[in-house]
Amino acid sequence: MQNQEGQELKTFSDQHPKHISLQKYFQDIDTLCQYVKTKEIDCIVCMKRSGMFPGAYMSFQLNIPLFTTSELNSIPEKFKNVLLLDDKTYSGKSMRHWLIKLIQMNKKTVTASVYLQNEFKTDLYAVDLGCQHTMFYEL
Repeated sequence: MQNQEGQELKTFSDQHPKHISLQKYFQDIDTLCQYVKTKEIDCIVCMKRSGMFPGAYMSFQLNIPLFTTSELNSIPEKFKNVLLLDDKTYSGKSMRHWLIKLIQMNKKTVTASVYLQNEFKTDLYAVDLGCQHTMFYEL
């Protein structure tokens, strides 16, 4: 398991992490926030449901407006640089779908995911899990 810089991270099990503590989840979102700070972002567009939690948290931490994918037509024209966010990405099908919509709206879009799960790599991510698996967030 590696972060975006290719540094090895400790795993939660001998094989692949299946359980991520809420504390670790927040740490990983904070890591992603640090990467986002290096980009010029006007607003965050998060995937409904799965991207809502990291989207709301990052919006608050970075003081950047938040929209869901169902609110694309509500994004003010002045917001040209968009962060498209999900909590985890595997095939990238949903990410590509909404990326195309944002491009058609003439939005410069940076894709981001807290966790990558194998196939599709977003522009920014906190942790590459290197496999597809079911994740459970432990309290």
